Amino acid sequence: MKHLIIILISFQILITGSCSTGKSINQKTVPIDFSIRAGINHGGITENTDLSVISNSNIDAYTGATKIGFNGGLHLSIDLKKNQLESGVDYMFNHQIFNFHDEKTQFSGVRELFVNQIIFPLTFNFRIFNKQYPQKDLLLKLGYVGQLNMVQADDKGKLPEFEINKWSNGITFGLSAYLIQLKNKNKIGIYLDCYRGSIMYKDYYNLPEYEMPGTSFIKFGVQYQF
Repeated sequence: MKHLIIILISFQILITGSCSTGKSINQKTVPIDFSIRAGINHGGITENTDLSVISNSNIDAYTGATKIGFNGGLHLSIDLKKNQLESGVDYMFNHQIFNFHDEKTQFSGVRELFVNQIIFPLTFNFRIFNKQYPQKDLLLKLGYVGQLNMVQADDKGKLPEFEINKWSNGITFGLSAYLIQLKNKNKIGIYLDCYRGSIMYKDYYNLPEYEMPGTSFIKFGVQYQF
């Protein structure tokens, strides 16, 4: 939970700092930009795919599948000289299915997971190709993501018990581009975000000591800046 507190404090500093800067010398203000975004995503729970590390289990004991989900959010950013600091709040949903068929452990059935996440990103954005495309605002983003996880499960069959970590976090990187500027100076663009972080879902086949289990996603969508 301390990670969530850090994100919220950073979010507040981003707002109040941009406002107080407006009272600086010569009455010059640092612009604060708000944007809304919506798109699709793939990922969420990253399951263990190396079942050879699990004793007393078939090599094809279970399989996982993730359907395309959706996401949306509200972001704000301020300029730091030539670059930018960005934070916000996103919502992301995905639907994941685990199929179990393990003769040795006698786990057999289907587990459907409906994964809802509130995401808190904090990124430093580097403006790239600014000289070649000064009006396009092309950004390379690097930073941190915290995730508040809410998962519903629908189990059918004899399945292993599982546990959900309410909080996960990790590293994010991505690209953002505002390609169209409207007459009112608002902008329309696209975003691509990638993430890899700590474990969310734990069961017999997915334990923290294994290399693969964790959280990850890729998000793509449209954003509107005003």
